[in-house]
This record gives sequence, structure tokens and C-alpha cells, in this order.
Amino acid sequence: KFIGRIEPRQVGDMLEIRGLWLEPDFQWTKTVNKSFSNYLENFIRYLHVQKVEWLCNVPW
Repeated sequence: KFIGRIEPRQVGDMLEIRGLWLEPDFQWTKTVNKSFSNYLENFIRYLHVQKVEWLCNVPW
């Protein structure tokens, strides 16, 4: 199921999340939070970044 779109940007050893847009009818749940956190952790390891900076509202 499509939940929205994320706009990440790597700046040196930091990952900036510049935007996170969710579909209007989407409900953020504990299951979604766990899945999204897992996705983000894997993405961070793939990029070898040290920290994440949210430049938008975090949905949880």
C-alpha cells in the first residue's frame, strides 16, 4: 500500500529528511511506525550516515 513520499538528502555524514508527505486517507499506526523505522534504519546503513536530521514534522 502506498503511504506517501519521503524527500531524503545526504549531506556529508548526515541524512536530512526534508519532507514527508502522507496520503490524505492514511492512518499512522504502531505497525506502520515499526515498518517505517526499519526501512529508515536500513537506508541509514546503506548510506553509511551517522545521524538523521528531520527538517519537517515527524509523524509520530
